[in-house]
Amino acid sequence: MLFRRILVPVDFSDRSLPALRVAFELARDVPGARVTIFHVSTPQAPLATGDFRPLLAAADHGGVPVETVETEGDPAEKIVALAREERFDTIIIGTRRRMGVADYLLGSVAMRVLARAPCPVIAISPDMDTSAARTSEPDRFDTHPLVD
Repeated sequence: MLFRRILVPVDFSDRSLPALRVAFELARDVPGARVTIFHVSTPQAPLATGDFRPLLAAADHGGVPVETVETEGDPAEKIVALAREERFDTIIIGTRRRMGVADYLLGSVAMRVLARAPCPVIAISPDMDTSAARTSEPDRFDTHPLVD
């Protein structure tokens, strides 16, 4: 499956960069692919008036077209709404290192997006070795558990 329209929600934490690196790696060889980086602020995390440049430099977008979008609200709801409205092919989202009982019962952003997304969701652990995002076999995908 080729992903041409890739949505990457970011919160500027350590879990954002691996997801962004995987998105760019997947998009590089797909003609017409583009990545949209999406930040949602909340009352607990006010709008960052996002300087996305450090994140882009660290992720090495390698010429993949990039769009940045910012908004306010409930992150999971806004991510799912944008994915639906703009008809993204996939969402690549970073996860926390561990998902505890509270995350299971209350729902982390990644878990809520996984449950409601209108397209495939790829969840990336911050511990994932993103240098291995590509495989020598184009139809083979390594799986990584959402829960450690």
